[in-house]
Amino acid sequence: MHSAIQVGLGLGVLGLAVLGLAMLCLAVLPCILRRLPGKARTEVALASRKKVALADKEVLFQDADYWAFGRDMVARLPSTRFRITRWVHGYVPRACVTELESRGGSYSAKDLWVFNVNYTDCDTPWVFCNHRLSGMSDSHMAEQFGRLPVKMRSHVRHVMGLPRGLNDPGCAYCEPLEGDIVFLGVPNIPGTFFTWVHEVAHSIDAITIWRDREFSATEEWSTAVDKDSAVPTNYARTKQVENFAENFVVALHVRIGGVIPGDKWNKIKWQQRAIVDKYGDVFDPKGTCSSRKRPICDEIICLYPDSSLYNKGSRRGTSIVRYRPRGPPHK
Repeated sequence: MHSAIQVGLGLGVLGLAVLGLAMLCLAVLPCILRRLPGKARTEVALASRKKVALADKEVLFQDADYWAFGRDMVARLPSTRFRITRWVHGYVPRACVTELESRGGSYSAKDLWVFNVNYTDCDTPWVFCNHRLSGMSDSHMAEQFGRLPVKMRSHVRHVMGLPRGLNDPGCAYCEPLEGDIVFLGVPNIPGTFFTWVHEVAHSIDAITIWRDREFSATEEWSTAVDKDSAVPTNYARTKQVENFAENFVVALHVRIGGVIPGDKWNKIKWQQRAIVDKYGDVFDPKGTCSSRKRPICDEIICLYPDSSLYNKGSRRGTSIVRYRPRGPPHK
């Protein structure tokens, strides 16, 4: 009996000791956290936070908000002066023909007009392809693209305006490996400008594929997303590449003076910091065109190989001529 009493007393004392230690930890832990450096304190806090899947994160903005961002960016970003020089009709970059064929239907490459756009802030022109049924004018395409900071434009090879196919779910997309951006009947209204930023963001994100993979597929980006409780839009919740592009729109909007309420900013601040740390210079409206990140080379198809257009610069037995640095013959 004495042994049982002794055991009971021992367990009681041990229990009190454990309880006291737990209370001491609870009392001291906040003091320890306050004394930790900011980064270490954040890591301790994050360790206890449960990860939220991308599809389950809070959404901060609706479509109407992004249309408002688009109008605001058009108002804040000046249009870069440009000159359009049309190619002789019948010469078309192969990439433009390939994208048109992927739309399906009976669209003809002979309805593509190709032109160079020279901007005053860059010596090298961009090559545009515009189908007569795209719903976009040549000057509107050049004007919208020219509002983007030049270092953003430097990540793009071709800009295309094509008619929308029967099964096209969206109004624009990017071919990230080549750096081509394609617009499918996007109306000529200011609010759609955010779409240009979104598609160019895909090309910027994918530039790292040449070395490894998209930035949106890296651990650095994944860690930033995990730290935040929200994403910008519903579309951002579909996959990381779209989340990156939607965040990129917010980053440019803020860089040029747009305002995001603090309570919303704090919910995506780590994603925004990751983008600015990685690509901050591309947002500078006064940047310089020091180098093009995408090659301007592409095979050119002559759509009328039996005509005088099929000149001595082409290969015999084929309708493809190589791109010359100064472009094909102009009118």
